[in-house]
Amino acid sequence: MKTKIKFVLQAKPENTPGWPHINFNYRQAADQMLSVMQARMPEACFDTLITSDEQGARDSFASDRENYDGLVLITATNNPTLYHAYCDLADTQFPVIIADLPHGGSGAFLNAATRVYKENLPVGLVSSMDYRDLAETVQIIEVLKELKENKILIVSDNPDNPFFSSAKREGLEKHWGVGCVIKNSADVFSLYDSIPLGQAEALADRWLKDCIRPVEPDRAEIVRSAKLYYTLEKLKEQEGCSAVTVDCLSLFYGNRMKAYPCLAFFEMLNNKEVGICEADVDSVLSALISRYGFNRPGFVSDPVIDTSSGQIIYDHCVCSSRMSGYDDPRSCEYYIRSHAEDQKGASVQTLLPLQQPVTTYRFNTDCHAFCIHSGTAVGNVGLDRGCRTKLAAESNVRSIMKNWNMDIFGWHRVTVYGDWRDKLMNLARMKGMRIIEEDEGRF
Repeated sequence: MKTKIKFVLQAKPENTPGWPHINFNYRQAADQMLSVMQARMPEACFDTLITSDEQGARDSFASDRENYDGLVLITATNNPTLYHAYCDLADTQFPVIIADLPHGGSGAFLNAATRVYKENLPVGLVSSMDYRDLAETVQIIEVLKELKENKILIVSDNPDNPFFSSAKREGLEKHWGVGCVIKNSADVFSLYDSIPLGQAEALADRWLKDCIRPVEPDRAEIVRSAKLYYTLEKLKEQEGCSAVTVDCLSLFYGNRMKAYPCLAFFEMLNNKEVGICEADVDSVLSALISRYGFNRPGFVSDPVIDTSSGQIIYDHCVCSSRMSGYDDPRSCEYYIRSHAEDQKGASVQTLLPLQQPVTTYRFNTDCHAFCIHSGTAVGNVGLDRGCRTKLAAESNVRSIMKNWNMDIFGWHRVTVYGDWRDKLMNLARMKGMRIIEEDEGRF
């Protein structure tokens, strides 16, 4: 179903002097913005209203919530003050964004921004001469709608695993509209033997052909990983799920898995799907947001701080080879390796792009909190400790170390290529989350 967005321009009555100027062509300005937003969201439907009626905005808000997936107000003049209506009425269940038409309603916009920050209002904000920034922010409304169409398959034999606690699952449902289905290892391997060997061998041979070379695993191990990929896909389909996370370490260490899911998740992430290790639903949510918001996979990792180099190194044994985005034909080279901690099974060591901005973040579903930091990718680390893929990024690592909150966010973070900080901060604010900027401040 298409995303429906109400697009409101705060305008002056005819023949009224003031910013942007008397008898400004608001329709033309609206059309210019809409053309950029429609290019970013070709499936979305925009209904435009050019108005000076603040009371009308208040009176129609209840019906707007029923008829639209979100609302955008453009402060295209300083008076009237429609932004007060939307600041007063906004909540975390109906996305509201206030954007400036620079040199049009900038005073009104800054008044709105003052209220949003001072009162911690769940309102997105954007002020840019580049309408692509507006379009990226408005696309959050589409992301939030698409998230509600998702259900996460959790595979674990431990119902007390804190990574998918009842509080986290309730938070996913309440705040994001994302449901969960829990299955155990027996459910997985009741399907495992039904996967045709030839199908698994074909996928394994493609991985072997595409990789630089396999280092530790033999072909039989890689075929088992391919068979697990098709098993998880089949179970997802049976349960109506779009994403999966597996309690892989405890299951494999306990001899309740026939293969690690690292290569299975590698394949899913390359195919615009989300497969995440360790039964970690917070990372699944964060990766889904990368998928829908940035059209590229996220890299879930255990970060390491190195103050000697000013780098943070993101370690893990699962990483897509399509980190530059699903519309980008480039693919990263990779080795097929054993899983690092126990030197068993099969995983992937991806050589990631360098000298590019990266954004690292995590959404917490039970504490309703969000953390973020930014950096520049500078190296692929080959050290034979920790996990297989290691991406080094330059950042304000001493502040990250100081602001790190293991109690709320744990160790995992999700890294995505590109500078997505503003968009993610707006999304978190619109959901009413506590926000921690990990790289802010001084050590």
